[in-house]
Amino acid sequence: MVSLSWQRYAPGDVRKVLAYTCACRSTVYELCGLGGRVIVRRMIRHLGTTDYAGPWLRREGEMWWQRLLSGQAR
Repeated sequence: MVSLSWQRYAPGDVRKVLAYTCACRSTVYELCGLGGRVIVRRMIRHLGTTDYAGPWLRREGEMWWQRLLSGQAR
């Protein structure tokens, strides 16, 4: 399993949400795009934290998104 490098997310950094996991979970992930780059945003609800990994070019970011969803990355 590969660990992504998570960084603190800056409030007000607006990006278009391209895909997301269920909001019913304690940790919610979003694949967000801006121009030709994407990030993965992670919101841990019980801690009240929001972090992100990336940015990557869209193709590489989508690969990391799939790895995250399949349990190959965290």
